[in-house]
Amino acid sequence: MLHHIIAVSASGITLFAKEYIKSNTKVDMLGGLITAMQSFAVLRTGLSVTYIEMRTLGVAITQNQSVTIVASVDVTDGPDLARLIASEVLRAFMHRYARELDQARTASADTFASFGNEVPEIIRRSVRPVLDHLASQRGVVLALLTAGQGNGILYSTQEVDRISVLAHHSRVIDLAAEVAAAKNDIPLALTLKNDKTTVSLCRVERSSLIIVTKNQLKADECQKEIDDGVALVRKLLVISANLSGQLN
Repeated sequence: MLHHIIAVSASGITLFAKEYIKSNTKVDMLGGLITAMQSFAVLRTGLSVTYIEMRTLGVAITQNQSVTIVASVDVTDGPDLARLIASEVLRAFMHRYARELDQARTASADTFASFGNEVPEIIRRSVRPVLDHLASQRGVVLALLTAGQGNGILYSTQEVDRISVLAHHSRVIDLAAEVAAAKNDIPLALTLKNDKTTVSLCRVERSSLIIVTKNQLKADECQKEIDDGVALVRKLLVISANLSGQLN
């Protein structure tokens, strides 16, 4: 679960701070501490701090010349999730506030206050680099994630016939549900295999992650990447759904 998102200017001013799980930490006072810690790390080692693991929290830090983003999650969620959220939040923050940061108009926290409303969607769309990574693996032809109840496509690594894909997806899910219901069960994953390729469909929250792979000898390595991708996508969608519920 996501605990905090903090944006800090190059001078150490906290531009944006949002706490998603209540704690005794004063997140709006961490800007100066983070800047001092980064300066000390660079001075002593020549390298910036990118990830800190504590007893209950994993804290990722990513930065450019204008702003530093800090994202903290449950330590059990791992560094990959924390770093991904931090990097995607940094990208979105720079896109939204590039002019304000360039002109150093950072005196008022109100300038950045509305950014909190964008965080759930930023995290939801963080599935894109995960799917891009999957598609870059040897043997993976396509990675696609449906949106919501399967009525749309959130992201696909290749152009597809959306109408055809969604129609077939809906029918396959319905048939799988019928078969599973006969055994008082529900379908969580499906595998369809032909001579050349295999289609894996994994139910992730209310979405489906569809991955097409070539049939190959190193199928175990490919499956490991798929399993890791499914786990990361699931965490992102759960966090996004939880945050959206908090805003409503």
